Amino acid sequence: MKTLPAALLFFLAASLCTRLDASPSFSDCVAGSLASYEAGGSNSSSCAIGGSSGGVVIIDGFLYSGPTGDDSQIQLTPDPVGLGGGFTFSDVPVAGPGETLTFDISYDYLINGSAIGTGATLGLDPPVGNVSITESICVDSSFNASFNGTACNNGDPVQSLNVNTTNPPASESAQLALNPEAMSSANVEIHIVETGGTDTSSGFDSTTSNNLMSSTPEPITILLTLAGLIAIGAFRRCRGIVF
Repeated sequence: MKTLPAALLFFLAASLCTRLDASPSFSDCVAGSLASYEAGGSNSSSCAIGGSSGGVVIIDGFLYSGPTGDDSQIQLTPDPVGLGGGFTFSDVPVAGPGETLTFDISYDYLINGSAIGTGATLGLDPPVGNVSITESICVDSSFNASFNGTACNNGDPVQSLNVNTTNPPASESAQLALNPEAMSSANVEIHIVETGGTDTSSGFDSTTSNNLMSSTPEPITILLTLAGLIAIGAFRRCRGIVF
């Protein structure tokens, strides 16, 4: 009888360990300022998207880079979508004539349950002037820099999608199928650039970024079940014991 390769078993054990560590007790994310998400508190830096309706995405680790204090103005509204979801970002300051404003927002998500991250969507509504928003994703890893990283630490390519004002309305929405897919987590960065014209301002009402999830395909479900055969090893690894 054929057996699973040791490397695959090790990966499955790590995946099982990660999922065991993902507690389902996080509160649902609530509307609030980006600054409040950075700081925690009532809008915890660790919260669930759509937890009351079967959501499986736990959001954590918000970081911000941009004009000082503007993270207190930028508002986040959770947007559950199926098993996943994301946020609508609104009240982003407008770039005045001759001005360029850049905002970087990053966070992590952890898949809590039998699901995988399959894609992402990004929308811009409605923009004025010159606006470009790029979302970059490292699946099951993190970027090699806090912002505008050029590679993922696990060696996988950075996956990205972009919306802009060059060809509305087609350029104002985008969708990405993740390849590889996210088996347990992802690091997400949203890079916003507004460039004012000679005598015009640039900005937008809101942008919505969503993480798409699907139930674990049957073959992977079977493999995760087989991983239970090495559950003791997985538990030891969770406790920091090398095996």
